[in-house]
Amino acid sequence: MAPILVAKNLTKRYGGIYALRNCNFEVNNGEIIAVIGPNGAGKSTLLNCITGLVRPDEGEVLLNNRSLANLQPHRIAELGIARTFQNINLFSELTVLQNVQIGIASFRKIEFWKALLTGGKGIGRRAESEARAMLQRFGLESLADVPARHLSFGQQRLVEMARALSQQPKLLLLDEPASGLNRGERERLLELLVDISRQGIAVIWIEHDLGSVMKVAHKVVVLEFGEQICYGEPEEVQKDPKFIKAYLGTEKASHFNRTIEPGSQQKEPLLIAQDLHTYRGTVRALNGVSLRIGESELVAIIGPNGAGKSTLLGTLAGQFRPRQGRVQFRDVSITGLPPESVHRLGITLVPERRGLFPTMTVEENLMLGAYTEVPFMRSLGLPPKEVMEQCEKMYTLFPRLKERRKQLAGTLSGGEQQMLAVARGLMAEPVLLMLDEPSLGLAEKLVEQLFEALRRLADQGTAVLLVEQNARAALPIADRVVGLDRGTVRYEGLPNEFGEDEILHLYNARSIEMGI
Repeated sequence: MAPILVAKNLTKRYGGIYALRNCNFEVNNGEIIAVIGPNGAGKSTLLNCITGLVRPDEGEVLLNNRSLANLQPHRIAELGIARTFQNINLFSELTVLQNVQIGIASFRKIEFWKALLTGGKGIGRRAESEARAMLQRFGLESLADVPARHLSFGQQRLVEMARALSQQPKLLLLDEPASGLNRGERERLLELLVDISRQGIAVIWIEHDLGSVMKVAHKVVVLEFGEQICYGEPEEVQKDPKFIKAYLGTEKASHFNRTIEPGSQQKEPLLIAQDLHTYRGTVRALNGVSLRIGESELVAIIGPNGAGKSTLLGTLAGQFRPRQGRVQFRDVSITGLPPESVHRLGITLVPERRGLFPTMTVEENLMLGAYTEVPFMRSLGLPPKEVMEQCEKMYTLFPRLKERRKQLAGTLSGGEQQMLAVARGLMAEPVLLMLDEPSLGLAEKLVEQLFEALRRLADQGTAVLLVEQNARAALPIADRVVGLDRGTVRYEGLPNEFGEDEILHLYNARSIEMGI
């Protein structure tokens, strides 16, 4: 039997950056294809190319041997492809029942004209009946008359999935549908996926929980930096060295490994976080996290996508206010302080997406990082001497930036932009530098250079809190490691206490091996 969907050499570029490159796979009727990969791997871009939200620069998508090239998203949907999104897209003021009914009515053109001529009574009753049956299937029938805005995040996820399935698709695309679900809801979702596939509906499923993926997927596509690095059955993929490298990184040179004896890293506490509970909307992203960072200590936080790593940094930086718990920086309580106040105390966050000003030069971006130390009036006209001296320090730390000092930030390579983001964060001479996934999108050599620079910073007295999915890159430079998963600290200890088994367990791969 011919596959329902074929992706051939799918490639999408944004400027000089490849979001997707030469992606190839097939989907058969009733088959669950899981798409996995680190942050920024190109997973959502792949779904956007299939549904027509973005146009691939090269390659094509065939649905039942028909090319989807140049078709509008609504036409692709009419051909039998339904999807959910990473961000909820419900009509918040409509009831749960009405949200699902929209999925039914909008894809029945002939019935629409009949409804127009007959007053819609027959089709209205039929649509309501079908919608209620779909809600029952998802265990949502008791919420039928509740406005969508009143639902929990997990319930909204299920309603969106019910609406997509009510379109009676041949192919269902799901973008992280388990995000925000509790354990019971997650198990129910997996049961639904299996049930959907048994009905002959094909599924392409983006997911970060490897245990869930390996439990129900028929095939797995692994993406990294837009490249398809693995494709096959779960048992094959989990043994592939490219898969392991994508999730755990590669071994570093021997000179980069340090032996740390227990008790040798007892330093004066700089920051103490206790029992943090932070919500992102209705989702509890942090569930009782406690953390201690010592003076001039480099602490690495590792864990899978969705573990709460970025939320932890945002909570410490004042971007998110915890509902419970406290944060103390030296002798000052900073719980609930706005980000600018936290920054002025000496805590700087370098965000995952860098946040550079692309139409400003490297040097102009650097100088902006020193604004808290320079009175406003002195910032007019020529830059103050001390700011330029600080720029020179950054050029010493990152020589490549000196070569590019007059170049626009938007024209730099990904690695150079990451160096600039870190350097700009250092311009304020922080006491604590926090970095969110700094290796994202960087070549191995650049990752090694950047992490060596971070280790030197810690040795020179700057405390560093490093969030990093590439565990093997982070462990050799760290003084201490914290393993985070689903908003909870699972491990904490010295880097040399973290063997490969512990890392695989943290990334949910142990459940793969045990067949859970």
